[in-house]
Amino acid sequence: MRQFDLDASGDIWLLPDLDASIQLGDGAESTLEYSVLLAKTSMTGSDVDIRHELRCGDLGRIVTLHGECYESLPGFGLRFEAFVARTIAEFVLDNEAQGRVWLAERGNTLVGCTAIALREHYRAQLRWVLVDPAARGIGLGRRLVETALDYCREMGCIEVFLESTDGLPESQALYVDLGFELTSSDEQELWSGRRPLIRMHKKVGSDRSL
Repeated sequence: MRQFDLDASGDIWLLPDLDASIQLGDGAESTLEYSVLLAKTSMTGSDVDIRHELRCGDLGRIVTLHGECYESLPGFGLRFEAFVARTIAEFVLDNEAQGRVWLAERGNTLVGCTAIALREHYRAQLRWVLVDPAARGIGLGRRLVETALDYCREMGCIEVFLESTDGLPESQALYVDLGFELTSSDEQELWSGRRPLIRMHKKVGSDRSL
């Protein structure tokens, strides 16, 4: 059985349940599952490269990664995948891609991503933070978010904000550890009906109105 964690930007981290991911026993299937598990757990941070120069096809890969990681989670599925596709389209078409997208790759395989959408009044939105299960446990999520925060500082942003939902203690602990604070939490109509919408923010620069 797989476990899921929705990160604080509204995206899922798929958590492998190591006790249930492998069924030891006779037969080639068990041997194959064990080999795959060993391959996943042997990944290190040096195996993963992060780039921000977008190429044709990259946006679709981000949508696909979300769809695959969310597939088995109740209340998400195709509706959430469509929601992610719409927000990415809005980032490019309506926001004119003001900001930056990062892709974490192991070879030619996308194993993680995040983005910053630059908003008005020197604010920025952290979006699409997602880590593939094969890349969990090597600090990739933190590395992606810290890279995004450094970019915000370079761009002269005052504040970074994000949106999430309830029941996500691990991801929220990460963001609190990185200095994010709770802004608000109230029920709203999301992609699958009403559920809590949690907003968090982090100050990254001085007030430019002074």
